[in-house]
Amino acid sequence: MGLIRRYSYLIAAVLCLVAFWFGVVRTPANGPGLAGFLGLAAVLTLVWVALRRGESPPNPARRLRKVLGSGRPVLVHFYSDFCMRCMAQKPRLDALARGFRGPVEFVFLNLSDPAVRELTREYQATSGTVILFDGDGKEVHRGIPAPALLEELVGGGRHSPQARGAG
Repeated sequence: MGLIRRYSYLIAAVLCLVAFWFGVVRTPANGPGLAGFLGLAAVLTLVWVALRRGESPPNPARRLRKVLGSGRPVLVHFYSDFCMRCMAQKPRLDALARGFRGPVEFVFLNLSDPAVRELTREYQATSGTVILFDGDGKEVHRGIPAPALLEELVGGGRHSPQARGAG
């Protein structure tokens, strides 16, 4: 399922092209034609949306409060599956997660989850908002932090070449 989620936009595009070819180009004049193509495109879009539905922790508010009280820095990303800004941020956040997972807690919250809406109001977050909290649960930065800031928060003992390209 991970590959399907990761490449669903590409799979959907290929399926639409195939549907276009068979539904419009190769269909005889009395066949389903454009109406058949549009119906198939609608079905494929619904399947794509169902596969891309966001996954947040079972109880995002409780999990966030728990990790904010853990004594470790916490990076929270409010994202949406259809947000271009969020997609652009993903490689940098993944690099930070690879370099700092363990000393820093990473929480990714999907805005399509109704339970996350309460948190968006509480933290005045929109799609693509990234918030960094220190070990005491106090907000210290908004936006994707530079690796140096994370190193400072975890005590300076971490020098991660993987996370260097993230800032």
